[in-house]
Parts: sequence; structure tokens; C-alpha cells
Amino acid sequence: MPVCSSHMYLSIFTLFLILSASIVSFPLLAENKGELKSGSQYIESTSSHKITAPSISPYDINVTVDCSQTQGVIPALFVGHYDVDPTRTGIGLDDTTGTSLMNDINLGFWRVSIGRWEMMDFPSNEDIEKREYFNGSTFEDASNASMYCWEHMDEVFGSVSQFNCIPLICIDYMPRTLANNTEEMPLPRLYTFPNNVRNSPPKNSTVFAEVIKHVVMHYTQGWPGGTGHYYDFEYWEVWNEPELAMFWNGTLDALFQLYGKISRFIKSIDTTANQLNYRVGGLSFAVPGTQGVAWNITDFLSYCKTNGLPLDFLSWHGYPYNYNNLIKAAQISHDELLKFGFDSALNILAEWGIPLGIGEQYWDSSYYAAFTSLILSNLARSHLVDYQTHSCMKDRDVVNSSGGYWGILHKEPTTPKPVYYVFKAFDMLNGTNNLLNYSLMSIPKASGQAAIVGISNDNMTITLIYSNFNDTGKSVGINFRYLPWKERFTLNYARYLIDNETSLAPIETHQLDPSQKTQEFSTTFTAAPYTVHIIRITLAKSPDVMPILVLLAVTTVALALLIAGILVRRKRTKQTKKQP
Repeated sequence: MPVCSSHMYLSIFTLFLILSASIVSFPLLAENKGELKSGSQYIESTSSHKITAPSISPYDINVTVDCSQTQGVIPALFVGHYDVDPTRTGIGLDDTTGTSLMNDINLGFWRVSIGRWEMMDFPSNEDIEKREYFNGSTFEDASNASMYCWEHMDEVFGSVSQFNCIPLICIDYMPRTLANNTEEMPLPRLYTFPNNVRNSPPKNSTVFAEVIKHVVMHYTQGWPGGTGHYYDFEYWEVWNEPELAMFWNGTLDALFQLYGKISRFIKSIDTTANQLNYRVGGLSFAVPGTQGVAWNITDFLSYCKTNGLPLDFLSWHGYPYNYNNLIKAAQISHDELLKFGFDSALNILAEWGIPLGIGEQYWDSSYYAAFTSLILSNLARSHLVDYQTHSCMKDRDVVNSSGGYWGILHKEPTTPKPVYYVFKAFDMLNGTNNLLNYSLMSIPKASGQAAIVGISNDNMTITLIYSNFNDTGKSVGINFRYLPWKERFTLNYARYLIDNETSLAPIETHQLDPSQKTQEFSTTFTAAPYTVHIIRITLAKSPDVMPILVLLAVTTVALALLIAGILVRRKRTKQTKKQP
């Protein structure tokens, strides 16, 4: 081979090695340039500091997280809501902004009604007639499609179908032609609009159960003859807050019997074609201590057990002044289900929030956000509740400020309230849903404090949500122990805030120096009254320098060979010139 050719090949090979080293080493060297990855965004680091060892400190709140082992999976119960009639009081088909906002927080469970609405304007006679979904009176009429008016429910379920969520459909309205008492019940107190509720038991519970059976068939099996719908609606709830006279004016025993008929009729539907697992439950009891009534879940569960009735879920509500009442109710309902042998039945908190009449300034502020975060944290850690449907998605049309502010979105314009961002924060747990154990100590003892912590499957990301539902600020110290660091890591840290001015925005970001090989990390901050704080730490493996060193060594050898080849070529050239 000619000398020039060999040197050319050697030069090409050398350049290839240099280029390869550059391509491989550049991203490795750039990996530690001070960017902080938080969620799906890159945030420029605002500081860099050493990882400090934990120490006992006089903070008001001390949270210690054990990252060495998980305690099960955090249940995906966070994003559920309740709207009696989404077309009038929630998010309808034409509400593109509201739909987009709710999709951003991954709406999971939505409770709606089949024949009732609560609205703040004056309904027309035409609208009132739409909710009379059945106009017959006999058992034979129940299988006659001409006796039904589907218009109102088509609008409601059309709104539901635009979301990738599980609907909980509440059977809470008695058609006029079936009611034992046709007089409507005006809603008292907060409800100053002319929307009455037909709270009467049916004249004949068998006829009503057959009607409900055909409603289910219409929306899930296309009855009659394929002219209906084929929604995958599985959850059907019987009635709403029967302890309150405005919703049920019969005896509870009569309602228990009605539940028995409806549950068995729905379960009798042939599901060979659609393969749906119809789930029936109820009765959306009102929690004592929140609405001044006795709780009757024990009597209901006893009745179901004694009579061998199907019960796929127990549902109940709560709007407490004392948040502990809601947590206690979750424990009681969970224990009662086990006591009566309904181990597989779901426990559903079907409606909840702060007291309904507490005032708009609370519902629209971070007060409500901190309360919601506190409750969700406790429910998720305790595994006492399987699903929850929080209060409304959106504020309603208000005539005289009588309860139109129960949404997580303002109505005009459609914008998020602070509580909306709580659900967005809890959605961050989806990727870090392996529950970590923690201890929370307050000095002096303070109420209204809660946290929840999760870690990703690859042990590289941790999310902590801390709630201060208290009217005083707190100094908070958080210590993560036994972090899963097997080698050198760069720790990316960000703290987000939810309050009246800050909407889940990062207010503190760091990238920590991995020079100290430790498995503990501490941080401190001040939590103002009624605020929610989200800490996200991501462990990014530090660049492995061995491949870089090998490539540099190879490059050096290649350069040396290239230089040597050039020198040899020059020497031979000189020798050639000296020859005669």
C-alpha cells in the first residue's frame, strides 16, 4: 500500500475517533450544567449547595420521611367531582375552556343525576318537563319506549362522555306519573331558586325498578332496537341524602326496600353483548355533624345483609366544620362494611367540601385549597376510601349569591380557583405513587397539618405534598432519610406553592452538588396560613467519567500515531530527495 494512502486512512480513522469522542462526551459533560428537570419542564437552577445532614431543630413542624421501603400504592382517588346536571351547573358540551382545564387534571370519577338539577336561574316550563324522563304508569309502560323522554339525560350523559372518566349515575328523582305524592319539595335554606325536588316514594316500587332497568339498558345496550346508546356506564347509585326531608319524604325502610328492587332489576340485565359489570350501591347518606342528621349506614348494611341484596358500593357525603368528622366517617363506613361482610364493596365519598353556607370568600380562596389537600392526604394514606367525588367543577349561575360558588372553577370567565391546583398537584403523584412512610411532629401540637409522600417505580423521583390548614404560619423542617442513592447522584430539587397568589408555581429550585455521598437530605421553609407546598426531588445519575477517559486515551493515542506518521513521511521524503 502506498505510504500516502496508509497515512490518509490513518488520518480518517483518527478523525473518526475524535468525532466519536466529542459526540459521546459532550452530552455527558453537559449533563451537569445546572438545569433542573421538574415534571415536564426544565427550570434554570437558582442556586447550588451541599447536601446537609439532618439535625434536630426547633421548627414548628418536623416531617421525617423514610425512603427505604414503600407501604403499598397511593390510590388514584384524587380527581373526582359532583355535578347534579353538568349541562346547567357544570361543564357542558360547548364549554371548551372548562373541558380543557378538567382534562389537564385527569378527571377520574364524575357523579351526575338522571333527572334533577340545581340551577340559579328560573327554569322554563319546557325545561321542567324535560326532566320528566318517564310518563307512563304501569309495568307494561316501562318497556314501551314511547313513554320515555331522553332529552335531558342525553345532554347530561353527552357531557360526561367527553371526558375519559368513570361516571357515577345517581337515581335521585321520582317521575310525576310514578310518585305517590306529586307535590314537589322546595329546597330550603341556601336554595332560593324555584327548583323543586320530587322526593316522593313510588306508588309501585316494582314499576319504578323496571323503569330504571330500561334506563340502564337505553344508555348501555342501545335499547330499544339499537336506537339508544352504548356507553360503558357501570356505576348506578340509588338516591341522595335520604335523611333529609327535601330529598326523601318516605321512611328509610321504604327506601331500603326500593333499593332492593332496583339493585336486583339492574343485576338481572343480560350483559352477554356488552360485557359490562353493573355495580349498584347507595344511598349517599349525609354524615352526622355536618348536616344535623343521624347516620343510618348501619341499618342499611344490616338490611342488605339480612335480605341478601347486592351491594357493590356504599356512598356518603360530608361538609364538616371540623375536618376530623370527615376522617372519622371514612373510618366508620370502612369498618361497617367489613363488619357486615361486604369486604369487596367500595367505599365512596360521593360529595364533600367545606360547609355549604360558610361563604364565598372561603370557597374561592386558599382556605378551601388547604382543606381539600388535607383531606385527600389523609384519605390516600389511610386507604379507607376507594373513590371520592369532590364538590362541583364549576360555579353556577347566581341570582343572589345563594350557593353558586361551590366549584373549583370560576364561571365568568372560566378560570381556576386555588383548589383546582390542589388536584393538579395530586395528579403529580401518579408517577410517584408508591407510598412512603413519614412521621409528622408539631411543636407545640398544631391541628390542620398533613403530608403525603410517594416515590417512582425506579426510585428516582419523590413527590411530597404538605398542607397547612391553619390560621397561623408554620416553620417546617423536612428530612428525607435512606434515599435510594447507590452511586453518585445529582439531586434536582423544586418546591411549588399554592396560595391565593401562586398557582402551583416553583418558588424554590436547586441542583445539589453530588460530591457528598449521603443518603439523607434536609430542607426547611415557612408555610403561611392555609397554604399547600409540593416538593419534588429527582435523582439524576452523575456522569460516568470512565467512558470519557477511555475515549480521551484512544484519541490521544490516535493523535500520537498521526503525528508519528507525519514525521515518518517527512523523513522518508527527505531521504528520497537525497537519493541521486
